[in-house]
Amino acid sequence: MTNQNRLRSLPGVISLEAWHKSFSPKLGRTDLHVDVAFMTGRLGGEPDDDVRFQLSLKQAQVVVIIPAAEPARFDTASVSRDTPNQTVKITETRQSSGRAKAGARLGLSTVPQALQMKADLGVEGSISRDQVTAITQQLHAMSLVHSKVDDGHAWTVTPTGSETLFGRPWNAGKEPRLKVIDQRNDRSSPIAPAIHVEVRCLRQDLHITDIRLKDEAAWSVLMAGAQQRNRIAAAEALIRTKLFEEGLFKGNVSDHYAQMTLAAIVAEAV
Repeated sequence: MTNQNRLRSLPGVISLEAWHKSFSPKLGRTDLHVDVAFMTGRLGGEPDDDVRFQLSLKQAQVVVIIPAAEPARFDTASVSRDTPNQTVKITETRQSSGRAKAGARLGLSTVPQALQMKADLGVEGSISRDQVTAITQQLHAMSLVHSKVDDGHAWTVTPTGSETLFGRPWNAGKEPRLKVIDQRNDRSSPIAPAIHVEVRCLRQDLHITDIRLKDEAAWSVLMAGAQQRNRIAAAEALIRTKLFEEGLFKGNVSDHYAQMTLAAIVAEAV
């Protein structure tokens, strides 16, 4: 992988890879595969870090981008829309009453056999029918919503059975996100179009837990004063530093509506 394809990310929280078959004179359209995994990261392990904590995501957005200067475009019809798989199931239950049938026989024991048979048929035919309509849905650990954004296509990933994201939202090998079309006049050129992939979220989507200051004396003071805001501020400062070092975020990490890029990579041609 070249330096251009190097993953820039918040360590331990997101794993991100992207690849496609190399464009060539014979191949002008190719699938883009994106492998993203969400984890619970443990930040603060460096000697100079003043705080350590756990970090996971409540929601994230995976975005595929073709920069304006790149000679390529998306194949709109190929975009994975990730529609929930829902089916409707109709079931019918049938139930007859044995007690009603026995009571009828006792009450009609002295009547002619023809009437007895007719009465039996009437009781046996009295069967209740209840029709139940059930909607079933295949639930996954994460739900996906596709959207068209200003700079590309995005998939918003939300956990369905837990508070935070963990694992992979799709099978990267079997479920490409979309196709990319090479628009170069000369597809034999060694300089191929670059497709970028990013993972974004809002500050409010960061789930920061188990915050511990390495300075035990300072930690005791904060705990005694119950200054949770100070502890979170210390964690935010470290997150900002890590993202700044990767060239991913230069804004105000304390703003709950600030948009953050947590991982970025250029798809590799294979």
